[in-house]
Amino acid sequence: MTGGAVRREPPPSAGGGWRRLALTDDRLEVAGAVSTRHGPGGLQPWRLQHRDLDLHHPSLLGPGACPAGVRLRLRSDTTRLRLRLAASESVPGPHPRVVPLCDLAVDGELRTTRVMPPSGEIEFGGLDGTTAVLEVWLPTAPALRIILVEVDRGARVEPLPPDRQPGWAVYGSSLTHGVGLSPARTWTALAARAAGRRSYCLGYDGGAHLDPQVAAAIGELPVEVITLEIGINVHLAGSFTGRTFAPAVHGFLDRIRLRQPAALVVVVPPLLSPAHEATQPEHGLSLAEIRAQLAQIVELRRRRGDAALHQVVTTDLLDDPELFPDGLHLSAAGHRELARRYLECESRLVDRPGPIPA
Repeated sequence: MTGGAVRREPPPSAGGGWRRLALTDDRLEVAGAVSTRHGPGGLQPWRLQHRDLDLHHPSLLGPGACPAGVRLRLRSDTTRLRLRLAASESVPGPHPRVVPLCDLAVDGELRTTRVMPPSGEIEFGGLDGTTAVLEVWLPTAPALRIILVEVDRGARVEPLPPDRQPGWAVYGSSLTHGVGLSPARTWTALAARAAGRRSYCLGYDGGAHLDPQVAAAIGELPVEVITLEIGINVHLAGSFTGRTFAPAVHGFLDRIRLRQPAALVVVVPPLLSPAHEATQPEHGLSLAEIRAQLAQIVELRRRRGDAALHQVVTTDLLDDPELFPDGLHLSAAGHRELARRYLECESRLVDRPGPIPA
């Protein structure tokens, strides 16, 4: 053909309807989940160990079933990808603050964001038919099940290449859960991409109370770095006192160290919380008291030989009240700033020499 526009043939996978992939297909990966459960109602990603659900307080099950940081991954030359999600039946329904968002990354590059409609059906189109790793970041909330995954009828789906990135588990509150944000743009997701890490988001909205079974689950994950954002939920709920807080933190760390004796563990004390800095609970702990106790705990354990345990300083992370529009939760800009500053702080910590001399 000469002297005119060149006709571009559609990729072989385009057109011809859809092909449904079995949720048990080993070419599909549910990354970032602690455990999964397959059943007639679909695939439920859990950010808790499913076998231990009956050991948890019921209030933790809702956040634990929210797929924050969970990615559905496949390698394909499809030009379209369609998912259907549904609210989990056994845990609380949609979070009142949530507009559920899904992000698509292609070979690690973020391409587009979709709002999950009431039908739960989300379609990503416009792919060029090149074989690539497609990664759908599921909404941070509500608690959801995967019902359906479809590609072009003629598309190839290939086994995923091994993910050799170091693993990173991040435990914490709603600040780490990232409720209501684009899931690939929470601080943990941003920092994981910047550092080249395979992440597990273990932020539980309102639920970071040092539950022992959560520490056990963290210890079982294939990770080299563990970050523990501790304190704001303890303060808000008054879940520990001056007598019980330090032993609970020691116990949480001990359970992690049973399985992860050499992992880098970084403790993040309560971030700046403009609405709560001056609050002194009647029976609980102020934010200042929690920060002071955490510093003492980390110092003590380092003196006892845990040179891979560190703590960052709150003001080294965030010091601008405007990043907390409601006085407690981070804005999108706050998540970006926290991701950047956290990695800077962690980098400085790891360069420190070994055990602190007694």
